Amino acid sequence: MVLLYYRPNQFSSIYEHPSRIPRQPPKPTILSALKPPQTKTHIALLESCIHSGSLDQGRLVHSMIGVDPPDPFVGAKLVSMYCKCGSLEDARAVFESLRVRNIFAWSAMIGGCARDHRWTDVVKLFYRMVGDDGLIPDGLLFPKILQACANSGDVQTGVLLHSLALRKSVSCPSLVHVNNALLAMYAMCGELASARRFFDGMDSHRDHVTWNSIISGYCRCGDHVEAMRMFERMRGEGFDPGVVTWNIVIASCCKRADGPDHALELMEEMVLSGVMPDVVTWTTLISGFTQKDRPMKGLELFREMLCAGAGVRPNGMTIAAALSACASVKALNLGKEIHSFAIKTGSDTNVLVGNSLIDMYAKSGELDSARSVFDEIKESERDVFTWNSIISAYAQNGDCEMAHKLFVEMGGSGVCRNAITWNVMISGYLQNGDEDRAMQHFRVMESDGGIKRNTASWNLLISGVLQHGRKIKALDIFREMQFNDSRPNLVTILSILPACANLVSASKVKEIHCSVLRGGLESELLIMNSLIDTYSKSGDIFSARSVFEGMSFRDVVSWNLLISSYLLHGCPEIALERFELMKEGGVTPNWITLAGVLFAYSHLGKVNEGKNLFSKMMEDHQLIPRLQHFEAMVDLLGRSGRP
Repeated sequence: MVLLYYRPNQFSSIYEHPSRIPRQPPKPTILSALKPPQTKTHIALLESCIHSGSLDQGRLVHSMIGVDPPDPFVGAKLVSMYCKCGSLEDARAVFESLRVRNIFAWSAMIGGCARDHRWTDVVKLFYRMVGDDGLIPDGLLFPKILQACANSGDVQTGVLLHSLALRKSVSCPSLVHVNNALLAMYAMCGELASARRFFDGMDSHRDHVTWNSIISGYCRCGDHVEAMRMFERMRGEGFDPGVVTWNIVIASCCKRADGPDHALELMEEMVLSGVMPDVVTWTTLISGFTQKDRPMKGLELFREMLCAGAGVRPNGMTIAAALSACASVKALNLGKEIHSFAIKTGSDTNVLVGNSLIDMYAKSGELDSARSVFDEIKESERDVFTWNSIISAYAQNGDCEMAHKLFVEMGGSGVCRNAITWNVMISGYLQNGDEDRAMQHFRVMESDGGIKRNTASWNLLISGVLQHGRKIKALDIFREMQFNDSRPNLVTILSILPACANLVSASKVKEIHCSVLRGGLESELLIMNSLIDTYSKSGDIFSARSVFEGMSFRDVVSWNLLISSYLLHGCPEIALERFELMKEGGVTPNWITLAGVLFAYSHLGKVNEGKNLFSKMMEDHQLIPRLQHFEAMVDLLGRSGRP
């Protein structure tokens, strides 16, 4: 009985000092009355280990209990102890050894896997629980399994859980936490129609988590308009958005092309509503502006955050985002200041910060500093991004030998190389003119590295050989790419098409055009414009016109390319006809259009029309004449012999 009494974090003192036991025992409960004294002792000791987080003491108690726990409640508590003390493998071993697994044992094991984000294991355990022991999850276990379905995209299991919840009556208005988990599952799995129906069915039994789930679901699926509609509806129904809700819509805004500015307006509105931005808000905005090629604005926000006086302390992700902005503009001095700040706040030990520091120093040409940061990161904490960053640093700065040395070292570090690692080496060799080594790495990527060559790998090789003027070689690689069942993408086509432009061979352009159609890329405006240009430069004006006429949408670039094509092929009359059709179609000409039209007037000797267009460029088109327009006027007047 000495060991029955315990307090959290006082396992050792109680074990050694029986005099501390109170004279009055605790009042028994119905559950404790059913357990023998030894069982209650073991459970009490295991509870103490859980509260103290002591795995060693837990193992000591386990040795006292024995390999085969005499009571299913003790077995369940052992599983729980190992899970909560950080040894999921020990928990699994105990769990598998149990002769009888009650709902508590299953709950402990599933909860442990969920805490460790082992979502697939959670789902597998659920099926075993139902199939082997005939147990149905309770109201506490349902949300954990649904969370696993949501994170693994397993909507089929989620639907099964929904039906079980209805049968067991754990999905009812009063159990909002279960309903919220079901809603989140449908939303995260992209089943927005089902999520919306479920949301509407919750009616008055909604809380902030409910609203956050449906808004987040629309944001995740890219429907920002509907997300904002639900956000406003939430406010209209008397729910004041908290910081989590504001962060969801701000993050969604940042992903849009013009979103960061709107996101900044939302943060200002957030403050006016009485909700103070937290570190997630600031980090999202800093990262959002940086990713949209506005790193200086991101750095401005970082400074504002530090000076805000709102008690918001940057975390590792914030500092990493700021360092990424510094890397984009090669702001070495500011990057060093942020590095010092990270050291003062202890954030320099964060591997995400370390990776960003390596990247920032590398892009600023400070290889020694990049290497110093790499060396300071513990070997056990280096991830694939750490290795890729330092290898890229040397490769992109011309030291391919050191990059290769690190590439080999990475292979023995326990961190698996990925496609990016191999692509970095291929790119480095190509940039340094070593096509043979690049090809060697490319060829053994699958056989030696076990990494399937992705589209990015082929694109690197194609663009690399093109940089050295190897157009025929690039076309051969392009053909090999398709033979190996790798589908060209936008980057591939835009890289390879210019290689055909000066080969005066429309058949090669047609070959690429067929690849575009096979790959379903004909809706890509950039590709279709490039095809018009390449057909024209290859001497096939008819195919250029055919591509133009087959486009579902044409921008000013499309029209300019067609007008230029007719000029290139000595058809200025048709070029002017196309110019008139362009205006009739509501497309506003730009300075390139007008330069082409002036040259058309020049070839046709239409001096008055040319002079009239030139003199009214500002009045009619709000365009200031450029050098190209003056050159066209010189050509026009020179051909006519008039001053």
